[in-house]
Amino acid sequence: FTLFFLGFFLISSLSLHAAQIEKAAGRIVSLMGNVNIVHGGTTLSAKPFQNLDIGDVITTGANSRVAILLRDESLIKLNSNSQVTIKNVLPIIKPVSTGEEGKTQIKQDTGEMWVRTKNRPGKMEIDTKSGSAAIRGTEFNISASENKTLITLVNGVAELSNSLGSVLIAQN
Repeated sequence: FTLFFLGFFLISSLSLHAAQIEKAAGRIVSLMGNVNIVHGGTTLSAKPFQNLDIGDVITTGANSRVAILLRDESLIKLNSNSQVTIKNVLPIIKPVSTGEEGKTQIKQDTGEMWVRTKNRPGKMEIDTKSGSAAIRGTEFNISASENKTLITLVNGVAELSNSLGSVLIAQN
């Protein structure tokens, strides 16, 4: 009986842990320097392995960096003086198709970030002040300022668009 109870307890604990991980939009996997999270209107100093939710705003200070592993297994690394907002993150397990699946969406207010997508290329969108990048590749660097967005594609394809039109970018 004790062995049965212990086994049941372990399975219940693992299921609860998996549900908590699935619920979080992402998690900080490393950080250096001054990194802040605005969560529900409250600004907090980021901590290693801190969970992140939809709507959280992540800001890095001067000489600071943060790496974030999103729920869909995409990895984002923010350089210093950068700010992003997590708008949407796909679940790690692809749901049974009901038509529109959605995309992982990140709003990049300013700064520079490197991104590597995993498992679902074409399901990420980065919105900046000067345009929107629909990512159809797996690895890229994106830098955004008030009136300019620069994408350096390492692997794959990206489509950059704004009110003036769109351009398809592919690696050489």
